[in-house]
Amino acid sequence: RLDAIIKAVPEIPVILNGDVFEYEDFERARKETGATSAMSARGVVENASVFRSAGKLPAIEVAHAYIQNCVRLANNYTNTKYSIMQMYTDTKSQVFVDMRSAKCYRDLCAALGLSKLYEEVGTKVLTERVDLNMNLGLKGKPATPSRKNKRAAHEPREKSPATDNVKADQVQAKRVKI
Repeated sequence: RLDAIIKAVPEIPVILNGDVFEYEDFERARKETGATSAMSARGVVENASVFRSAGKLPAIEVAHAYIQNCVRLANNYTNTKYSIMQMYTDTKSQVFVDMRSAKCYRDLCAALGLSKLYEEVGTKVLTERVDLNMNLGLKGKPATPSRKNKRAAHEPREKSPATDNVKADQVQAKRVKI
């Protein structure tokens, strides 16, 4: 069917929706189907270095680079944890078990052997975010209000202790003097 579509609309690029897990799969998919290109979803989630022509990097190396960027950018913790859990395929290892039980960036970094990263970078970034939010009189992160209460991001900050994962990291960061 794909061949007929490609012949029927030669001026329109056709992109194959397929499971591309290796760099070589992109070219093979193009040659075998005649498609302009191919997509990769699960392959990229598992190891984003699938795009490297020199070959994939070890998944743990990619996961470490990913979490370093997430900590530096104060990415949403639950998004980071979900992505890391998809990258790490050794589900029987102690590292995976520790990551699964992690409740905040500090725990996730510790599970991956990156406690020093969290202490040096994460606490500073999170402290800056807490200070910014307090100066703006905001509750939560300004750019990402929760679905439960979108107005919460624009209401004055309450003096109650933080309970969710991101706030737990923020509270921890506030306690650490930099």
